[in-house]
Amino acid sequence: MNRTINPKAALGLALIVVAATPAAALATNTAAGPHVPVPAGQLQHTVTQISFPPAKNTHHHDGLRNERWIGATAGRELVTDTTTGKVREDCSYTLKLVRCWNGPLNHTEPAAGRTYLFDGDPVLLQSWIDVGSGVKALLNDPRGYHPTGTTTFLGHPAVTLAQAAQRGPDGGIESVTVIAEADNYYPLFSEVLDARQPFTRPDGSKGTERVDQVTTTKTMEVISPAGVKLTIARHPHAKVTDDRRAARAARRRARQKKAAAKPSAGYAERAIAAR
Repeated sequence: MNRTINPKAALGLALIVVAATPAAALATNTAAGPHVPVPAGQLQHTVTQISFPPAKNTHHHDGLRNERWIGATAGRELVTDTTTGKVREDCSYTLKLVRCWNGPLNHTEPAAGRTYLFDGDPVLLQSWIDVGSGVKALLNDPRGYHPTGTTTFLGHPAVTLAQAAQRGPDGGIESVTVIAEADNYYPLFSEVLDARQPFTRPDGSKGTERVDQVTTTKTMEVISPAGVKLTIARHPHAKVTDDRRAARAARRRARQKKAAAKPSAGYAERAIAAR
């Protein structure tokens, strides 16, 4: 059993945020604070590894490597399946446009993958402070985190946080531990355990499984944007879905025009009778 990525909901960002944030708390958290962009002339380069240790998981889930280059006005995110070596998601972000390619997860999807277009949004250019603010806002929340101590990670002073076991949105029993940077609460490490996650077997029967997801920051550095490619690779045969507001409005107008031009019931009979 392999874990999948939801391209429209995630755009890759959930790989960092959700992995470090209790799902139940994330659903109720609206106080993460205003967007704090990366300083102009800088890129925040982060490599995050997501794994599912076999000894802690009921079923196999492919691991993921998430690499992000985020600047003030543009960024890129590349997600690779560490089990197969294949690119799972390749996204570019600007203030005006998001272009995100997703590779096929099974034989029912387009062999060349899908490319999604979305309107740009500064919030998608999440800085380390932005991600950390989402964690910090959940401190001492009844369904969020409570501090448990201090440590170091990647040479950074850090704090340790925990979320007590609780029922999650999917009905499982979830708990989370996090190691976050001491100054901005960016999650450097997290372990998300769903002890009884519901799932459906191929024969349609229901069951529960243990899912233990470990997210580890491997690289966290500030680099120059010079020479860094922030556009996605070419995927000329991918199926394109344009989900920008203007494109949706154009499709809506086309449907309305088609409906208005369609003869109403009884039109043929009335036309014959009028002859």
